[in-house]
Parts: sequence; C-alpha cells; structure tokens
Amino acid sequence: MKSLLLILIGSVIFGSTANAGMFSRSSAPSSCRGKSVPRGKCAVLYDDADCAGWQHVVPVGYSELSVMRRNDAESLIVRPGCKFVGYDHDNKKSVVKRGDSVTVNAWNDDLPKAKNLTGKKELEERISSAQCNCRTFSAEQCPSSATVPRS
Repeated sequence: MKSLLLILIGSVIFGSTANAGMFSRSSAPSSCRGKSVPRGKCAVLYDDADCAGWQHVVPVGYSELSVMRRNDAESLIVRPGCKFVGYDHDNKKSVVKRGDSVTVNAWNDDLPKAKNLTGKKELEERISSAQCNCRTFSAEQCPSSATVPRS
C-alpha cells in the first residue's frame, strides 16, 4: 500500500511539472521549433509571436535595431550559453540611458531558449537595442548554428 501511495504522489508531482514544461526537452512556442540561431550570432528576433515574420539576427555585443525593425519584435531565440538583454532605447555609451530592459538568459542551457515577448514589461514591440553576450566564446568562436528541437 505504501508503494502505491508513493507512486501516486510521485506521478502527481512529476506529472504536473512535466506538463508545465519544466522537464520537457523543449518548452519553446511550437512554431519556434526547428528555427535556429546562425553560426557566430547570439540571438534572433522575430516580428511576430511564435518566431514568425521578419528575422533580425543579433550579434554578440551591443547592437541597435534598424529603423524598420525598431519597436516591432514580438519573439526571439537565444543561443545556448548566451544571454540577451533588449532595451527600449539605444545608447552606445550609457546602459542607464537605454531605459527599460528584458532579459532572456540561456547562459546555462544546452538548448536554445525561445520566448514570446508579452506586454509592456517584456518590451513587446518596444526593443530598440540589445546587448547579447556568450559565456565561453567570442562571435568568431561560436559553434555551428543552434536549433530549437522539434519535439
């Protein structure tokens, strides 16, 4: 009886967290699966939710979005081992003057991290510049393209 109770408790605890995406291989939005970050780059921003629409490849380091891409991104994928910080203003010299920010951290991940940006807090359609860094390599040393798993 104790064994049955332990199995039941275990399935409730682990079953619910697996459904929440904590133990799944990829909890990325479904249409982001199979998309990749090109070799030598840190992240990819997308025009629409679920990695749809135009793409803007984000290099390692600080960069500013073009006038056509500024304040229009709704989703992104970050290379494993990298951290993306998007800002609602641009300023090469002062981080403080870049304004509000959103961070998508794949620093300790083995797979790319995909995220839909939702609302003002996550800078949905408000990103003007980005700082993207990777933990163990420069842009020239990035491993081959990193792809979000399909399942």
